[in-house]
Amino acid sequence: MFRQISQLYLLLTLIHCIFAAGKDNGANSDGTMWTDVNVMADGWKGITTYLGKNLCDGAGTLCTNDFKDFVGRYYNVTPSTKDGLHADCETDKNLRKAMVCWVRYKLKLQTGAVRTTVEVQFWSDNPQVSHCRYAEPNPTIGRDDGENSGGTHWLDVDVKADAWKGISVFLGRDLCEGEGAVCADNFTDFLIKYHNVQRVQQNRIAGVCETDKNLRKAVVCWVRYKPIGNDARTKLEVQFWSDNPQTSHCRYAYP
Repeated sequence: MFRQISQLYLLLTLIHCIFAAGKDNGANSDGTMWTDVNVMADGWKGITTYLGKNLCDGAGTLCTNDFKDFVGRYYNVTPSTKDGLHADCETDKNLRKAMVCWVRYKLKLQTGAVRTTVEVQFWSDNPQVSHCRYAEPNPTIGRDDGENSGGTHWLDVDVKADAWKGISVFLGRDLCEGEGAVCADNFTDFLIKYHNVQRVQQNRIAGVCETDKNLRKAVVCWVRYKPIGNDARTKLEVQFWSDNPQTSHCRYAYP
């Protein structure tokens, strides 16, 4: 009798593993620059909801639906780009083929190429221990003209404190997301109003998404103001970029 029960248990365990297995497509995150999220300490507000849970249990809907939506909310994924957010249960060779809930956020760039801009992994060891980590392997790509602001005397603007009245509207946002319209249009218009740029000069201020070697080639929204006149040099430049939905940086200079 005991032997029959043991065999039945092994059979049920095997069936469970088959249905909860997810995909093994040879994915290997080795070389990815991961940053850990402390699940127990609620490192991302609300993530403790998943503490100790196997998101890939059964059909894996906790991964493909619930956790995917959680990541989407955390990264402020807009309705127009939500189709680029995908989640699946996969093995990762870098974790000795451990089964993880793997979320990827892919955007179509100006070049037409589709790149993963954010990826998140989540897995649990037991009911008390879970792991989560994220990476931005291919951040939003702007122009790389070899720009280097090293030597520029930058002055910081506290975005969260709304140091430039109204700038907190952009807190946590990637102004260079997609086509970069938020940088080229919205943020540039904000600066035109804030700095009282005269109408006749407004075509002399422009915002573009570029990499800055001084920021280890981070992509920033870089706005430059070159007034009309005999001296066509840049009179004001502003940079804006975000690390995550809670942290943004802005700085300006009068070169």
